[in-house]
This record gives sequence, structure tokens and C-alpha cells, in this order.
Amino acid sequence: MKTMTIHLSTVILCLTLLLCFKVNSQEETKKVKIYKIWVELTDKTKQKGFLYAVDDTSLKIVSKKSLKDLNEITTINAKDIYEVYIKRRGKVWRSALTGMLGIAVVVELMMVSGDGGSLVSNEAAAVAIGVALGAPIGALLGIRRKEFIINGYESVFKAKYEELNRYAMVKQSE
Repeated sequence: MKTMTIHLSTVILCLTLLLCFKVNSQEETKKVKIYKIWVELTDKTKQKGFLYAVDDTSLKIVSKKSLKDLNEITTINAKDIYEVYIKRRGKVWRSALTGMLGIAVVVELMMVSGDGGSLVSNEAAAVAIGVALGAPIGALLGIRRKEFIINGYESVFKAKYEELNRYAMVKQSE
């Protein structure tokens, strides 16, 4: 029976190692990060959508993630832009999860050195504190948006071009 257990664990170990290697027969496509954008224009109107591309004199935004037609692209000239806010799509829940796990791990490590005489296990307490404290803190940190103040000046827009281009779906090379 012992040899059967050893052989079974060896087979499981080999299968696990084989699954670790990624094998592709085709080229891998690069995943595009999508950023939400809010643009306040100099006439105080607002545009929102997803940042598609940036060039020397304008921003291009789309209202939907799936771009089926090039007519859906809205071009906003730099001289018409007062302020731009950018945030990565889905960042709030990822930040909340990171905060929850981080606090839970820290609390667990702090409780390991305790005497263990409590009614609640260390793991349960760590998870409870992580959910109660870490998730809201992480969510608050994830709500932040990156702000670019342009004030309608093309020179300011050109100075911020490289940083804005990092957030675009389609990167422009200069």
C-alpha cells in the first residue's frame, strides 16, 4: 500500500510539473489594458468613455469597449481640453482584494505568536479583520483617478503626451 501511495504522489507531482509549462503553437496576442477617461472641455461640458489613442494635437475616445466601427471614435482637440481624468477599468475591486489579503496576512502573522487561548481561530480572526479593514482601505485607494490639467494649452498637452499615450489602447510612436 505504501508503494502505491509513493507512485501516486510521484504521478501527481509529474502532472503538476507538466502543467506548469505553457505550450502554445501560435503567437500570443498582447492583452490591452483598458482605461476609463473623463474629459472636461473648456466650455465646461464633459465627455467620457475609454481612451483609444493620443496624437500630438488630440485625444481619441470610444464610448464602448468593443470597437466595431471606426465611426464610433470621438476626437477631442487639445485646445478644447480643460482637464482629463483617467482610471484603469476594474481597479477598485482589485485594490479591495489586495487590501483584504494584505491585512489578513499581516494579522495572521501577528497572531501566530499569540497564546492560542481565544474562542476564535487565528485564521477566522485574520479573515474577519482583513474583510472589515483591508477591503475598504484598498477600495478607497483604488478609487483615485489620475488627473491631467491641460487648460486648453497645446504646449501643456504635448508635455503630457507620453504619459497619456501609456494609457491608450493604441499606442502612437513618435
